[in-house]
Amino acid sequence: MLLTTMALVKRKVGKLPQRRVELYEKAVEVLLNWRSAVDEALDKREALPQLEFLAYEMCRRGVQQLREDEVLELLRQVRQEYPQIHPLAQHTPEEFLALLERRTGMVIQSGHQRHYGQSYPVYEFRHLTFQEYLAGIALVQGHFPGRDKARSLAENVAPLAGEVGQTVFGKFSPPETTVVENWREALRLCVAACNDGDVDAVLQAILTPLPGEQDTERARAVLAALCLADEPNVSDDVAQRILQVFPLHVIETDGDGVSRTSLDAAALELAATRWREPLQTLLLYEFFRCKGQRRANVGGVYSDMAESVCPEANSDISKWLDSQVNALKSGDEKMMAGASLAISMAAYRGRNCYKKEIVSALLAQLDGDTPIAFASALALRWIKNRNDWQPSETEVRQMVAIVTKPGLDNLILRWLIGIFGETHAHQAVGAISQHLESPDKDIRSVAAFALGSIGDVRAIDVLYQRLVDKQEDIAVRDSAARAIGKIGGDKSLAILRKLLSDSESKIRRAALSGLAVTCEDGVDQQLLGGFFELESFDPQSPITKKHIALAVRRLSLPVDEIRRRYEALAQRFGLKLGWKPETSCA
Repeated sequence: MLLTTMALVKRKVGKLPQRRVELYEKAVEVLLNWRSAVDEALDKREALPQLEFLAYEMCRRGVQQLREDEVLELLRQVRQEYPQIHPLAQHTPEEFLALLERRTGMVIQSGHQRHYGQSYPVYEFRHLTFQEYLAGIALVQGHFPGRDKARSLAENVAPLAGEVGQTVFGKFSPPETTVVENWREALRLCVAACNDGDVDAVLQAILTPLPGEQDTERARAVLAALCLADEPNVSDDVAQRILQVFPLHVIETDGDGVSRTSLDAAALELAATRWREPLQTLLLYEFFRCKGQRRANVGGVYSDMAESVCPEANSDISKWLDSQVNALKSGDEKMMAGASLAISMAAYRGRNCYKKEIVSALLAQLDGDTPIAFASALALRWIKNRNDWQPSETEVRQMVAIVTKPGLDNLILRWLIGIFGETHAHQAVGAISQHLESPDKDIRSVAAFALGSIGDVRAIDVLYQRLVDKQEDIAVRDSAARAIGKIGGDKSLAILRKLLSDSESKIRRAALSGLAVTCEDGVDQQLLGGFFELESFDPQSPITKKHIALAVRRLSLPVDEIRRRYEALAQRFGLKLGWKPETSCA
């Protein structure tokens, strides 16, 4: 229906309007005049106030359907509350509803619903877009139930922007507090459609929490930014205030490149408008001001915006990368950090960002102030992970010199150690080993993992100390055990076998995870470690039929094969079998 309507609009006006609010206005106008050659004309002076009244009330209730008796009651109510709109008297509520459905197709009967023992027809807007648009116009025109004529548009909008709830934006996105869906688009369209003289006041009403509101600041800031993305005729002062507030609401779930939050979505919409550069400037300011994980999140939002306007064609990508090289060499800290962040997201998205000049510039910046080094390390991390860059011995030495500096930012340290692991940089073993004593468990864990990836036998002893430290975090123990398993050899196997009978269950589980890594067969690896929901099972407990059933379901293999594999693993590693205890061995 929506596509058909757009086609009708294009045929009528010749070119589709660029602004959504103007497109929807034309769509409603076309539908009100649809089939005029074969049916009674519908006066928009009669239709629009009633449609707006219905749409607003449906958004207020948070519904997309109304029973026939509810629709008719609202149509009677609009006649009572707006007696000065004389065209409303052209038809009774019953006549108007029948004409509206037959004549426009904008409102349709979509089924029946039982109410107090009776079956009533149920009505809805053909497409949610029409409901949202007309609810927004209802605010602008003042055609909604219970309107107080003494209140301004901004005063009517303010409490609606404070209606918040939990929303999930995607499969991998965490729940977050946002303006409820039934008002989000309607308020955006209201701002886009209102008189120029009202725009500033309405935007400020959306942005500013009312007294007594709780947990609405971020939701309001995001909605105000989304309204700005529709490019209403806002003053520079109000626009700047919205943009200044926006970076202050970046939280730990924003800008991670995987999930998509409401703030991420708003930033990407703004990236396609004239507000992109002003917002990116403010995000960079916040990036330099904050520290640690928050700096990563702010940088992620910035880099997502920067990458969204990166060209698709390879020839244009090359030109874009050349411009980033110029920025890296500019000597301007903000430009250097911005280029590094843009490159990091482009590389993360799978674009080929490896150029010798880029890597050289990024490596040189690692020795700079923390924000510059932070952005450079992040870019190098993703260039290594996604592109064909194999650091030379000289480049590894440059990074080793950085990771041995005292007081280095923990995230920079983690990213560089990760590069060492992926590079199999044996010359970095000593530097990495030092960080197995870090007070940060994430540093200890990534250091253990990197040492395992490098596979240098010199690392076994320091990894063993992490593994047997009973005060150590289980994630670090697990990383150490897996690392020892990756290094392999008789010494590794002897250590891990010995730890299978340790008095501490967590140590036994970690040791089994390490032994799983030594299995060449991928199925056996999953059966022993990392396959079950939380961690590998305790090797001192028997493998049961429950384990078999779960493995069959997860791996889609026959029961007999899973049983045979477990019996072979039990023989190899001295595990116990719940269905065959007499064959377990030590």
